[in-house]
Amino acid sequence: VIQRRDDFGEPRENFNRDWADYKNGFGDPAREFWLGNENIYMLTNNEDYSLRVELEDFEGNK
Repeated sequence: VIQRRDDFGEPRENFNRDWADYKNGFGDPAREFWLGNENIYMLTNNEDYSLRVELEDFEGNK
């Protein structure tokens, strides 16, 4: 999981951030977060990977 957004109540994570935050990652892995571009690169730079995207709204509809 490289990103999670959900309705965990307050406080909500602010995803309107600058490049440095997206580069390094932010948030709480137990709640809402972005893993970080550098971390994603470190996990995936040594071989080919596929990306699976699963979207769901706040009511659980996929």
